[in-house]
Amino acid sequence: MERRKKRARMNGENRKKTRVKKSFRLPDKLHVGNPVASMTNAGGMDETPPSQPAPPHSLG
Repeated sequence: MERRKKRARMNGENRKKTRVKKSFRLPDKLHVGNPVASMTNAGGMDETPPSQPAPPHSLG
């Protein structure tokens, strides 16, 4: 019984970790999509105005 309970706790922790990883992966994809657009916009606009690096800092 104790072993089964321990296994259940371990599985619960693993499941929670996987859920956290999945939830982190979704934001990661969104963040990866944002930097690509922000990099293209910042790359073109950053060449002339030096005030563009401010928005990237707020994003970071």
